[in-house]
Amino acid sequence: MGRFGDLELEIGECGGWGVSVALPSSSASEMHVPVLFDEVMQALQPRSGGRYLDCTLGGGGHTEGLLKASAPDGRVLATDADPDAIARASERLRGSLSERLTLRQAWLDETPALARSLGFAPLDGVLVDLGLSSDQLDAAERGFSFMREGPLDMRFDR
Repeated sequence: MGRFGDLELEIGECGGWGVSVALPSSSASEMHVPVLFDEVMQALQPRSGGRYLDCTLGGGGHTEGLLKASAPDGRVLATDADPDAIARASERLRGSLSERLTLRQAWLDETPALARSLGFAPLDGVLVDLGLSSDQLDAAERGFSFMREGPLDMRFDR
């Protein structure tokens, strides 16, 4: 048993931590490769009827895996501070999976209260993938790039 904020949850043997990256491409949904995907799925052991929280949606690869592995009635709340990540993942995950998916823009510290308010508590698993994506590094206007000229901004939520 573990804690995330003031929510209690069962934590997998590996702790449920993972890292994901999105490879730059004109079609990010085709190129998104979540790192440690198998390890994350093994640690979280998603099951039908489970409720999962992906605190860092990014390209949506782990969220998609959680939705597929928890079919037919598992639910996923996926959050990200970056509104662009939410828009891209929303497009990528539209269709049959989207009826079991709730997307929200939120900072990590806001997610426990958000999960409770949306009926996701108690949670069966939480994924927190800290860092930034190549989508953020590649867009000079986002202010993260060290390869392209742009304003120094570096805010995930702009």
